[in-house]
Formats: sequence, C-alpha cells, structure tokens
Amino acid sequence: MRSTNRYFLSCCLLIALFLPAIATAQESQQPQKYTYLSRGLSLEQAIRRLVEKTNIDLIYDPQLINEHTVYVAGDFTSSEEILRLILKDSGLDFIQLSSGTYVLVKDSRQETTYGMLAGKVVDEVTGQPLAGANIMLADASTGTSTNSSGHFNIAKLKPGQHEVTVTYVGYQAVRDTVWVPEAEPIQHTFSLHTKPVWVKPIVVSDTRKRLPSTQYLTNSSEQPTHQLLGTVDAVRSLNSVMGINFNLGMADYNIQGGHMGGSQLRLDGAPIYDPVSMGRLIGAFNPYALGKIEVYKAGYASPVGSQLSGVVNLNHDLATSENKSLLLQVDQLNLNARFDHQFHIQGGPQINVMLAGRTNIWHWYKKRSLKQTFREWDQIDPLLTNQLLNISDTDMNYYQKEHKSDIHYSDLHLAAEINHSDFQKTRITAYRGKNYLETDLFSQNVIAISEAPSYMSTLDRYDWTNMMGKIQHDLLLSPRLDFSISGYITKHTLNHHYAIGNESNTAINYSGGRSISDQLRHGAIQNMDTGDKNGITESAIQTNFDYSITKNYQLKTGIKAKRLNYRFQLSEFYLNSATSKSTSFLLSGYLQNKVQLSHKTAISAGSRLTFIPSRDLIFIEPRIAFQHDEPNTSVGYLSFRLSGGIYRQFINQFDISNIGPSALVPSIRFWVPIDYSTEVPKSYHLSTNLIWQPGENWDIRSETYYKWVPQTLSLTYNKLQSSINGISKNYSLQGQYTSTSQRYSFGTGVVIEKVLPSLPLHIKGKYQFSLAKQKIPGRFNSKYVSTPSNKPHQTAIAAEWQATSKLMLILQLQNIWGRSWGFTKAYYDYLASTSSQYVQEYSFDTPSNDKLSPLHQLNIGATYKIALNNADLKMSLHLFNLLDSKNVINWWLAPTQGENKTGYYKLKKRTLPGFRPSANIIFSF
Repeated sequence: MRSTNRYFLSCCLLIALFLPAIATAQESQQPQKYTYLSRGLSLEQAIRRLVEKTNIDLIYDPQLINEHTVYVAGDFTSSEEILRLILKDSGLDFIQLSSGTYVLVKDSRQETTYGMLAGKVVDEVTGQPLAGANIMLADASTGTSTNSSGHFNIAKLKPGQHEVTVTYVGYQAVRDTVWVPEAEPIQHTFSLHTKPVWVKPIVVSDTRKRLPSTQYLTNSSEQPTHQLLGTVDAVRSLNSVMGINFNLGMADYNIQGGHMGGSQLRLDGAPIYDPVSMGRLIGAFNPYALGKIEVYKAGYASPVGSQLSGVVNLNHDLATSENKSLLLQVDQLNLNARFDHQFHIQGGPQINVMLAGRTNIWHWYKKRSLKQTFREWDQIDPLLTNQLLNISDTDMNYYQKEHKSDIHYSDLHLAAEINHSDFQKTRITAYRGKNYLETDLFSQNVIAISEAPSYMSTLDRYDWTNMMGKIQHDLLLSPRLDFSISGYITKHTLNHHYAIGNESNTAINYSGGRSISDQLRHGAIQNMDTGDKNGITESAIQTNFDYSITKNYQLKTGIKAKRLNYRFQLSEFYLNSATSKSTSFLLSGYLQNKVQLSHKTAISAGSRLTFIPSRDLIFIEPRIAFQHDEPNTSVGYLSFRLSGGIYRQFINQFDISNIGPSALVPSIRFWVPIDYSTEVPKSYHLSTNLIWQPGENWDIRSETYYKWVPQTLSLTYNKLQSSINGISKNYSLQGQYTSTSQRYSFGTGVVIEKVLPSLPLHIKGKYQFSLAKQKIPGRFNSKYVSTPSNKPHQTAIAAEWQATSKLMLILQLQNIWGRSWGFTKAYYDYLASTSSQYVQEYSFDTPSNDKLSPLHQLNIGATYKIALNNADLKMSLHLFNLLDSKNVINWWLAPTQGENKTGYYKLKKRTLPGFRPSANIIFSF
C-alpha cells in the first residue's frame, strides 16, 4: 500500500512539475531566432516592440491603428510570422514591397463581428483568484461569474466601449471601462480591494448577488475565538454561519440539522478525517495558516461532491508580499507560528511559500480553571460501570482521589504556489496533525459495604494522526476554456485503548511499599488487551473543465478516480468485536450547466454519477438551482434562490459512545466505505435563500431548508452489547452491527447586519429555528425522536466597534432554548435497551422529553494594536461568560445515601466553565 501511495504521489508531482516544461520543450524543437512576448499590449505597442526586437522595415498610417489588444508569446523563425500573429483579428493586413518593406493595410476580408471580454478577478493585495465573483455590464444586458480559478468570459459583445461592474462577497465593487474590439477576445484583470472586514471571509454557497448593489459584509468576527478554551480556532469560526451547529464545548458540528457523519471537512479540497484536537475541544488546524472558508449547505451543486448534509472547505492562505514575514502568536493553550516568503527563479516562475505550525503548551502551563474543568468532567459513572462490569449495585459511589490528563497535539502546514505565467500555475499543499490524549483516574468507592470494587484505576488513551498532500495544476487553455488536474493523498489513523484495574483482576499488596493506585494502574496496563483501531487512506486524481459556450451558457464537467484503503477494528471487553479490512475503488463524474435566462435570472442544473465496481452499480444524483435578482426595487435590492436535489454518501462515519470516564472524547469515531451488506445512504434537499438590502450598509439574509433522509446507517447497540450477556461475536460486515434508519430536518433563520461607517461599528443579529428527528429500528419504540445535536431555538447578537485606529471592542451574546437528550448520550445508547432503562423516576427511552435548561452566555473583548519599527504587536483580552452563567451540558446520576442510610440516585449536572478571562499576543514582522 505504501509503495502504491508513493507511486501515486510521484506521478502527481511529475505531472505538475513537468507539464509546463513539456509544452516549452515542444516549442523549443523549432529553430529559435526571435523570442517575442506581448501580454495585453495595445496594437501600437506590440508593433513597436516587434521593430525593436527584429529591426523589421515596417511603415503604416497611424490612422489605421485601432484598440486591438495583442497576446503573442513564443519563439519564432521570422519577423513576418510574428507580424502575422500581431495583426490576427485586428482588421489589418500587410503587404511587402519589392524593396522588402512591409506596409500595413486594411484587411479587405474583415467583416464586422462581435467581440469578447475575458479575463480574471483577483484580490488586490494577495493576487489570489476570486472564484464566484460577479461581472456585469452597466446596461445589465448580460453578465457572468468567475470559475474556480478566477477566470471569466463574456462572448458576443458589440464592439466599442462598455462599463463593467465587478462585485464579490466582502470586497468593494469595482467599476471600469473597457474597449471591446471587433472579433477580438480582449483580456482584462480586475483587482478587488477588501472592505473593512476584520477576519478572512467565510463564503456560503446559498445566495450570492449577481447584480451590483449596496455593499455589505458577510462575517466580521474580530477573531474566531473558541468560547470554551479561549484560544483562536478556525473550525469554531463557523459558529457565525447560519445553519452550522456545534455540540456545546466541542469542535464537532452539523450542518442544518444533519448528523455529524453527514458532513465532510476538507482542506484545499481534500477530506480530513476527525479534524479535531485536544480530545474534541478544538479544531485540528493552525488558524493563521488558513484563508477563505467555503460552506456548502442544503442544495449545493454537483461539482462539490456527495455528502448527505454538506461540505466545509478550508483553504490554505498564501501571501504574495515580496518581503519575508514571520508571525508568532501565544495564548493560554497554544503557540502558533507562520512564515511567508516569495522568490523568483531567474528565467523561471515566481514561487510563493507559506509554512505554519502549532503546538500546545499543556506540558509547560496548565491553566488552573481549565484543569479543574477537566477534573470535574472526568469521573467514573456508576450506572455505566455497573453495565460495564455486569453487576447491579446502587451502593456504589466512586470518589476521585487522583486525576491526571496528558494532552499533546501539534500540526504543520505547507503551501506553495508556482506561477509559471499569468495563465498557468501549480499549487502544492501538505498538512500533518498529531494528537495524543490520556486520562488516568484513580477512584475509591466510599460505600463501605458494596458489591462493587473498593478501588478502581481507569486508563483511557487516544492516539490519532492526520496527513494530507495535494498537488494541483491550473491552465487557461483558451479565453473560453479553463482546465485543472489534481491529485491528493489523505490518511487518518486512530488507536484507542481502555483498561480497568481493580481487586477483581489485580492482586493488591497492602503491606508493600507501592501505593494502591500504582499497583492498580500497573494491573490495568497489564490487562490492556483490548483496543480500537481505525485507518483510512484515500488517494484520488481529478480533472475539471470549465467552458463558456456562449455569454449565457456555461458548462462544467469533471472526472474523479478515488481509491480507498481502510481497516477497522472494534475490540472492547464490553462490546462485541467488529473488524473490517479492504480496498475499494470509486469512479465519479459530474456535469453542471448554468444558463443565464436574462440579466436577472439564471438556472443551474447538473448531476453526479458514481460508479462502484464492487457493486457494479451507477448512482445518479441530479441537482437544480434557480436564482432571480431584482437590484432596483422600491424596497431595495432583492435576490431569491431555490435549490434542491438528491445526495448520496459513500463513506460512512460512526460514533460509538464512550463508556469510560474521559469526557474529552465522548465517542470513538471511525470511517468505513460502504460494503455490499448495506444500502447506500441517500437524502433529498430543498432550500430557499433570500437577500434583502433595504439601504446602504444594511444586509438581511434568510434561509429555509428541508431534508428528508429515507436511508442512512445507525449503530445497533443491542447487537454490539451481546457480549455482556455472555455471548461473544465477531462482526465483519456493516450490516451486522448497523441498521437502516430515517431522518428529517426542517429549519429557518434570519441574519440582520448593519454597518455604521462613521463610528465605525458593525452590529449583527441572528435567529434560527431547527427541527430534526430520527427513527432507528429497535430503539425508542421505533418512533421518531429528536436528534442529540438539535438546538430548536438560537439567538445571537454581536457588536464590533473600532473605537480608535488601534483599539477594537467586541461584545457577543448567545442564547439557546429547547435542547433535549438531557442525560449523557451513553445512557441512551447502552442503558435504554437493557433492564437499566428505568432508574427510579428516570427513563432513558424518551430522550425528546429530557429537556435541558436554556443556555445564556455574554462575552466581551478588546484588541489593541501597536506598530513598531518593522513589526506589529497585537494584544487581546477576552472575558468569557461574563455573568458566570451555569450552563448545563448534560446530566448524570450519582448514588447518594439518604437519612435512613438507604441508597438512591441523585441527578447531577455537568456544566460549562463559568467566568474566565483569556489573553493572547500576536507578534508579526
């Protein structure tokens, strides 16, 4: 397998590095006499350069010179050959006198024809292409948008002067005048400047304005700060996007009511499996290595891929400054660094390089409040312990005597872009993330007379690694055709071990010199004969074509070949074992048509086709979208979008609830491609999006969605627990430990943003409603119940005030109502199907009825910037949960003795941390 991956990566590297060289070599086979280059020069400038290069004897009437733009590059054998290319489609021709002098004349064959405007839209500062930018003619006769590499073209334009407006999310609109000659594809590059947005933009694939109107902001959080740990986190910045919901305190998220396994996170288009660190508390990436974040929600188009709920794509950020730069950031948890450099190879391409890394500082500094939170969260649960040890004893109350947490994670990012020319580039990116977590807990049963062990030592170890490498080559084949070829390898490995040491499996020597905790810990390690493993390696090669057939018709198509090598092992002494190891192959393609019905209305229709050789089946996923814009109504700018389609998923994610004490990793997560024993999950999407801008600096957006999932896979816990009843099985097929379940979700939301440029102040308010339910055969009486991650009602208010040029003040208020699944999820998974489903007045078979109290949290912050000689210093202070609200994550039951010394269970609450300050410093030069 390793040799195959090396071979695959080598092929990709050779394609990207030598593709331009092959083209150059082919040209160099001709005898070199003159080297000529003209990129967008006027006709007169191109002729003058020709005379300077070749000393050609050329005369012409200046009145003949028109606005023709010349694109010629290469090595030529004669000056006449160059002249012919310069005059091509210019309406001019030449004759040669007997003296050898060349004379320019009008081309008698030339007929008046239409012209074409083509070009590129880029960021003015970074030079990066802007995909999805809108280009419109001022007379609103036609328009288009840029493709994935930032290129566009508008065909069949009347010759002459045209006013063009270019708009893009988070950028100031650009208005320019271009001259379109007859029968000439003029090339033009538009550079856009960012508006005063304080973080990198998050682009959401719902409704985008196509026509120029009021300027607006999409996201303006000063920093994507994690509200639990107080550290900068790129993944958690998605919390500002409508329809993205995070598990409280965790970096796990779902998209619009879907389950966590229904969405996929990608880095530069390559999937990253289990993209979390520090258990599940933060994302697995250095936030300063990332740039634009793309979110694809309900109704996304066919080029994006196949996922039941949606896709989030993070992009590495590449600076284009010619100077070297270094950034260092430190807070109470992490140390981040980034280095940028740009250099030129003499006679060769320009290369931009970015290197970034992150490591935690837990070994050097453990914040007291954070350490105390972990200590409170990590506890032996009596009910789950009874289930684990197959005993029934209410006289059990384990007191935590010793607690240790060993946490380490790091990640490294590399991105490089090789610009061979204005129309050809190669991009290489790589990522590696390493995570290790160990919880070491020693507890004593404080009930003197009890069937349960008196002492217990528990070890919970997690070790997982993510690696990704990708190379992509983009080439503009013609003003109408854009081509790209890419290949990537992404790999994920997980090892998990859980062990228990007590009097039952370890002989304790009370008279020896070793402590009881050391003896039981050593016994637990000796008895650690169980372990969970998951490994998946995905390699793929993909080609994409983007062709503008006419000014109103754009066609996109692509093919992707994917190879999956995976192994999975579930081996716990409280669960049946499950193993799977195989290699699978997927071949997919897509076709996307975009038709501009008028300058206000567009329709996009396409489909994905996926062929699975092991099943000899082809799965079709048709999708369609309709958008209409009204830029000048009596109430302001209006834009409406309706989209929907069929969505499949070919790699399944499963989460097995953790029965151990480690709350930092609430579940064991693994991925396996579908096998022949199960159905391929499928969902139907219907989504509407609306933009309303009633005036300048106002932006109102709303979305409504419905998702119906008639078939998806869920774990069957009563099968996995069979070993507790003395029956041990080994499952090798997914159909043996999963069942086909159904889900549906409905939601709506609105975001209102107002910018006051005179202050300047940015205010944002959000409300969203969500209803998500699931039905799993054999569980909860086979009825529909709420999904664990659903948050029915959410409101959020954020204000950011640039008080001075150096000082920014931030306020955030969040409220959540209606959460259910009050008990820890392991209760519902392991106890609901056993005799323990009823404990006193508590029941674990109706999770929808177990309502948690509302959540309220107020945060404030300030950031101050200091400009030094050749450096910048930025200091931030954030006060989280300023009102010290006791926000409940979930409940658990703890045994307690009453006045008559009888034991009973009392409901306990696990809460988020209370008031906590957080500071960080950024130094860059």
